[in-house]
Amino acid sequence: MKNPKYVKSVETACGSHTHTLVPGKGKTKGNDYLYVSSYSPRAEYPDCQTPHDLISIVKVDKANPTTAEVIATPNLFPDGGNPGGPGPTPIANRSSTTGCHDITALPHKDLAAGACMGDGIIMDIADREQPKVIERVQDNENFAFWHSATFNADATKVVFTDELGGGGAATCDAETGPDRGANAIYDLSADHELTFRSYFKIPRHQTETENCVAHNGSLIPVAGRDLMVQSRYRGWRERLGLHRLGQPARARLLRAWAVARRRGHRRHPVDVLLQRPRLLLGHRARLRRAEVQRPGGQAGGHDPHGRAQPAVAAGVLGALISLRPTPAPSPSGGGVGLSG
Repeated sequence: MKNPKYVKSVETACGSHTHTLVPGKGKTKGNDYLYVSSYSPRAEYPDCQTPHDLISIVKVDKANPTTAEVIATPNLFPDGGNPGGPGPTPIANRSSTTGCHDITALPHKDLAAGACMGDGIIMDIADREQPKVIERVQDNENFAFWHSATFNADATKVVFTDELGGGGAATCDAETGPDRGANAIYDLSADHELTFRSYFKIPRHQTETENCVAHNGSLIPVAGRDLMVQSRYRGWRERLGLHRLGQPARARLLRAWAVARRRGHRRHPVDVLLQRPRLLLGHRARLRRAEVQRPGGQAGGHDPHGRAQPAVAAGVLGALISLRPTPAPSPSGGGVGLSG
């Protein structure tokens, strides 16, 4: 861990934007599998031609990783996927599906969720070498680019994120509205059917120079809670790290909620989303009394425009999002998707 070494490179079609590690099981326990997402083929790219509705699966023998190789390129969209189309604004055009951007796996559930440009998918990965799409959704009204997917711990919810404007445009404004460039929260039933429930977007407008689109989210394994952390480019004033989780998680999350609920400010570093926010209303009185200070002991002040700013909660990066305030088991096994 202290001295990682280069072992092997494996060429994949259209390069490799995101790797998702899925450990083998049973007869394949000695292997790791990499689900490689790539997209946007071009006629001028000799190794990235259309159609490109696939992912590449790299098999890594843990005892001999230098033999790693592509063993399959399953076609996830035999019908070609979402064809794309115009949106309500120039930056909100719907992306056509030409591969996947991000895949997140829950190996202990034999499930993976994919954000694939114009489609959101659920895959059965019980057979690591032959994943199968078992559910698929589109949002041709509000989603421009399906960017990332995040499960809760027990695979009963999935959050898909729209990277409206490619991460380079200001999308927290009145013209864009609250439902575009947002997270879409879906219930996932026992038979793996996705049902849309709601959108979430930071509840404020920003300037035309501040791109605030949500980027990747990651599950935080906190017993009894479904939580994820998410960054939003210039949606936050400071780059802060989520750390010291050894402290009582409840106290830290309540302090974060206190910051998120303050009014009269332009920016804050934490947002908490609840499927049923009324369940926490009883906490509000004492939450408002919580003292949250910036690192170094400084309290909140004013921004350059004279508008009130809240104190910054140390130890928080991006958004803390609660999907459900009821108990849920902590995840087990591996499986992480990392991407840009």
